[in-house]
Amino acid sequence: MTPIEQLQRIDFNSELPPGHLSVTGDRRLLPTGSTLRGGVFYWQAGPGFLGEYELLFERPEGGPVRVRVMIQPKGYAGKTAVNRITFKF
Repeated sequence: MTPIEQLQRIDFNSELPPGHLSVTGDRRLLPTGSTLRGGVFYWQAGPGFLGEYELLFERPEGGPVRVRVMIQPKGYAGKTAVNRITFKF
């Protein structure tokens, strides 16, 4: 689980085909404000995004890559603010 604050940007070098958002087992479009360009996934969680989100990317060979993101209110007590989070797979 990756905690971020509202309006914070998350990106990772996925080198994966387009993915989707998993909502109670249903596949939906990736969240608003996200893009997948050149194998890099970017998402800046805008206002209104709070709670847990599961992103799912299907690898051509092998199983899915699941990324769980917990979006907390900006200035959430007990959390150190970070401007950007970067993953590499």
